[in-house]
Amino acid sequence: YVAYAVMARQLAGAAYVQRDESIPAVRSYLFRKPAGQVTEQVRVLWSTQPTNIALGADGPLTVTDMMGVARTVALVNGRVHLGLSESPLYVSGTVRRIEPADTWAVAIAPEAAADEPLAARVRVQPAHPLATQALTVQVGEQTAGLSRLSGATASTALVELAAASAPGERWTPYEIRHDQQVLFYGATLTQVRTPLVLAEFPH
Repeated sequence: YVAYAVMARQLAGAAYVQRDESIPAVRSYLFRKPAGQVTEQVRVLWSTQPTNIALGADGPLTVTDMMGVARTVALVNGRVHLGLSESPLYVSGTVRRIEPADTWAVAIAPEAAADEPLAARVRVQPAHPLATQALTVQVGEQTAGLSRLSGATASTALVELAAASAPGERWTPYEIRHDQQVLFYGATLTQVRTPLVLAEFPH
């Protein structure tokens, strides 16, 4: 119900404009809504498979996740970077283009048993202008530092998450920061299944 309430709030008074089909796996729907004397772009984004994208923009963008938490994602080299999954993100601000990007990556297993801890594998490509800086990654409630580059090797981190307590969908947000600025944000859904129990057969 929270996700529906967030969608209703984000799109209240908005008029549908068009769908952007630049990337086949990405669902991108553009709306415009009144904001004082002007109109504001609101874009709903999700993907059919984990996909990292860059949004061409003139400044930072406000990104609201399906739980209603909003954050400002910084502009770096004219782009705002997001990680998409089946969980929708609402992006407020003018977006000029959408393109695939592999500068940042956070990979979390799409399936897990209820008693299995999850691991998030984080990578930053060396070509990024901030790749050699002190970066912090937060996945769920866990925070870790990204190791500095060594030669041409990308910065990496492994963040371990506690096991889910019950079967169902597990929603995990993540972000990479530098000096309190969010440089990359995304969220993913993991299907948590009932643990497999092997029965003992009598001898």
